[in-house]
Amino acid sequence: MRMRLLAGLLWAALAAPLAASPEPEDPYAAGVESARAGDFATALVHFEAARRSGLDTPALAYNLGVVHFRLGNFDAAYEAFLTLTPDSQWEALAHYNLGLIEERRNRPDAALRHFRRASATATSPKLRALAERKIPPRTSSADAAESRWQGLASIAGGYDDNVLLANDHLLDSVSNEDDFLGEFLAAARGPVLDVAGYYRAHSDLSDFDFGAISTALNWRTPGRDWHWGAGLRAEAQFAGGASYANLGTLRLEFARRYGSRWTLRSRNDVSYLAGGSEFEYVSGWRNRTRLQLTRAADQVRADVGYELELNDRDDLASEQTFYSYSPHRHRFYGTARFPLTPRLDLELQGSVRFSRYPDDNRFLDESGILVAARRDQDVLTLGARAD
Repeated sequence: MRMRLLAGLLWAALAAPLAASPEPEDPYAAGVESARAGDFATALVHFEAARRSGLDTPALAYNLGVVHFRLGNFDAAYEAFLTLTPDSQWEALAHYNLGLIEERRNRPDAALRHFRRASATATSPKLRALAERKIPPRTSSADAAESRWQGLASIAGGYDDNVLLANDHLLDSVSNEDDFLGEFLAAARGPVLDVAGYYRAHSDLSDFDFGAISTALNWRTPGRDWHWGAGLRAEAQFAGGASYANLGTLRLEFARRYGSRWTLRSRNDVSYLAGGSEFEYVSGWRNRTRLQLTRAADQVRADVGYELELNDRDDLASEQTFYSYSPHRHRFYGTARFPLTPRLDLELQGSVRFSRYPDDNRFLDESGILVAARRDQDVLTLGARAD
C-alpha cells in the first residue's frame, strides 16, 4: 500500500508539468507520452535527448527526477530535484519529492528536513497537507527521542606531528616529537543520564597519553520554537597514566528558533577542577559562556559562535618562580557542512583563540637571571573532514 501511495503522489505531481508540454513531435513530448504509458526507460531516453537539444526548463528537470525515481535511480532523481530548490515556484514540490527519496534511502532525519521545508514554503494547501502528514508532532518526536537509550563506540588511529598533552588545551606543553596514536570512544545516552569514556594512547610517547570518563544528568524542556535545559556533569581526566583532574560542572542552556532556518543557542558551564597529585596547580574554577548562531538551508548547515572562558586556578608557584594557569580566553569559531555528492558530505572548521594571563610568569633564564614576563597565547585551528 505504501509503495502505491508514493507512486501515486509522484504521478499526481507530474501531471501539472506534463499538461504544459511542447508539441508531440518534440523529444520532450515523446518522453511525456512514454511516461504516461508507463514506459519510464523510454521516457528517460527522450527527456535526455530533449536536454541535449538545448531544452533547460524546470518542467524537464522535474520530469527527469520523476522517471529516475520510478526506475530506482535515487541518486540521479535526488540531483534532478535538488536543482529546483532555488526556484521559489518549484521549491516546495522539489523538497517534498526529495523527502520521498530520502525515505526510500532509509534516511529518516534527512527526509524530515525536506518535508519540513516543503511545509514551510508550499503555497498549495494540498501540497502543504501532504508534507505535514509526513511530519510527526514535535512533542511526540521529542518524547520518543528522550524515551530510549542511544549509544556509539568508535576506534580510530592516526598520526600527530607535535603531540599535545591535553585535547582541550588545559595544559599547553607539547612534546616537539611526532608519534602514531590510537583513540577509543564509547558513549551512551538515556532519558536523563549520559555516560562516556575516551582514551588516546601513543605508540612511543606514553607520557602524553590522555583519557577521560564522565557521567551527566540532563533536564530538557522542548518547545516548538525554543527549549531550555540544565545539567550536572562529573568527569575524571588522566594524563600519562596519572590522575590529571576531577571536574564538576553545572550547565545551563537555551535555544530559540527563528523561522525555518535560523537557531540561536546559548550555554554556560561553570566548573570546579581538582588537580591530581602531580597537577595541583590546575585546581580552581572555570567558567565558559558560549553564544552560537546556526543557519540550516537545504542540505547546507553553517555555525558561527563566540566563547568566553574565565579561569581562577591555584597556578604553579615556588619561592622564585611562578607560572599562571588562569587565562582569560576569547574564541571565535565557525563550521560549514554541505554535500559534495548525495553520498559525500564535506565539513570545514576554523577557530581563533586569544589567551591572556592576568599575572606575570617568573622564571630563571639560561644565565640564571630571574625574568618576569606576561604570557599571551594565540591559537589558530583549521580543519576539514569528509563523511
